[in-house]
Amino acid sequence: MIDDILLEAEEKMEKAIAVAREDFATLRTGRVNPAMFSKIVVDYYGAPTPLNQLASFHAADARMMLITPFDRNSINSVEKAIRDSDLGVNPATDGNVVRVVLPQLTEERRKEYIKVARHKAEEARVSIRNIRRQAKEALEKMKKDGLRQLGLVARRVEPREVDGEPANVVMLEQTYPTSIDDLWDVLTNPERIPRWFLPISGDLQVGGRYQIEGNAGGTITACDAPYRFDATWEFGGAVSWIEVRLREEGVEATRLTLAHIARPDAH
Repeated sequence: MIDDILLEAEEKMEKAIAVAREDFATLRTGRVNPAMFSKIVVDYYGAPTPLNQLASFHAADARMMLITPFDRNSINSVEKAIRDSDLGVNPATDGNVVRVVLPQLTEERRKEYIKVARHKAEEARVSIRNIRRQAKEALEKMKKDGLRQLGLVARRVEPREVDGEPANVVMLEQTYPTSIDDLWDVLTNPERIPRWFLPISGDLQVGGRYQIEGNAGGTITACDAPYRFDATWEFGGAVSWIEVRLREEGVEATRLTLAHIARPDAH
């Protein structure tokens, strides 16, 4: 779950950076470039269509861009879209190619571009800060929910014998507001287990071996879906046992009982 939140935040931040790069590319610098026209939309037979999907671009020199529509019948629409854009240019056409000559940058225009660039940079920073804040809030909420859940867990320790030898049993019990089938799937489905614990691999059936990434492994010794399963818990050279029991409590509530059994010398 933590990885999901961090991954989502990372993806959103990457998108915010990509948008900022696109916005910066539309600003005029020393030379004309196709990216300057990426935000222009043409009325193509009644359908708003990005200009870069309708034409090819060729920089004739530092200030002149030659735009050749794939469909010659759209050349007037292309010319109009460029003229009505915020580039501040007056395009011309010979029926085949639209010529766009950028005027010399004045000092006043340069200052305007600097202001625009700073504004776009600040928008990107604000967007990334918001994404980071949302991820932080989600992690804090998860922490609070986890602490609240821990407060609902009933714990007790019981003595037991294993193969005629004394052992300690730590019992944890909690009721979850879901069906027994769903909770069973949460506990046994290798695609769902990493969402609340760690990735797991192996043969998840009776007699099969399992391995939790960076943690314990063992053998599944018994299973009666969706009510119970038992397994060994092998970690650091010690062997203990776990018993998982599910019991329906009403229509949409299930009681989970987890027992961890270990000999005193196994710790």
